[in-house]
Amino acid sequence: LISVDGFFESADNTLDWFNVDEEFNNFALNQLKSVDAIFYGRITYDGMFDYWTSEMAMKSDPEMTKLMNDTKILQ
Repeated sequence: LISVDGFFESADNTLDWFNVDEEFNNFALNQLKSVDAIFYGRITYDGMFDYWTSEMAMKSDPEMTKLMNDTKILQ
């Protein structure tokens, strides 16, 4: 998920344009099941690590949390 200019956030540094719903969650889960590794830049990695290793992530989405933590991360 990246734009042509290399950014995912909007011009005002928010992600409020991004719609996360059941359809997106199912897409993301199926996509993650089909990869061997995930590549992140440093800033994205830091945010993803902080969230996906948290108790809140495990409670809200245990299947995705397990996949995120078990998939090889490249940075």
